[in-house]
Amino acid sequence: TDSRKMLGEQSDATPDSLLPSLQAAGFPLACGQYEVYTIGDPQDLTGAVRDIDRHITPEVTRWRSRDQAGTYTVAVDFTGGTKVMSVSLAYVARRWDCTFRYIGGTLRAKEGLGVVEDSHETILASVNPLEALGYQVAEDALTLCREMDFRAAERLLEEAAGRQRRPEVKRALQTLRQLVLALSHWDSFRHGEALVALENVVKNQSDLALFLS
Repeated sequence: TDSRKMLGEQSDATPDSLLPSLQAAGFPLACGQYEVYTIGDPQDLTGAVRDIDRHITPEVTRWRSRDQAGTYTVAVDFTGGTKVMSVSLAYVARRWDCTFRYIGGTLRAKEGLGVVEDSHETILASVNPLEALGYQVAEDALTLCREMDFRAAERLLEEAAGRQRRPEVKRALQTLRQLVLALSHWDSFRHGEALVALENVVKNQSDLALFLS
């Protein structure tokens, strides 16, 4: 409604059913402040991934492109829906700049096996784990290397290391960047510079265990 946009999926999430609940909770949405996308088959994993990626990934991209001041947030709530839909949403959202959210609780029906009891809900939020651990950017960089686009891979790793807050992940990204630099220099016949970069990799090769077997 202001600087936030919530994207989620529920098997019964239609304007007629969801909007009154939001209004009752104190979060009314007017026409133009929401979009509803329907999953074709909530038990078809491939189809759910296709539908979410086709409809919601462009929406997330548009939303983030409007964020000039860095105040927009994309929250991926995988609480509702079938298990297939939740897995599909998390699978597609791994490449988004987003926060993952789950509604847990301290008290559940059916002797702890059912839904969370009213007034006992707890919002559990987490940054994108693949982003936090550097896994996604490392995978993307290695893909670029296989395509011989070493400069793009190096820039990607440099930017990711610059915004990484975990020291061990930051070091791993920086060491992987040195390996990419060595490949880039060698491919351009700058053998002396390639060897210098490789020496830096050897000094910190244990850092690469986070990404490479």
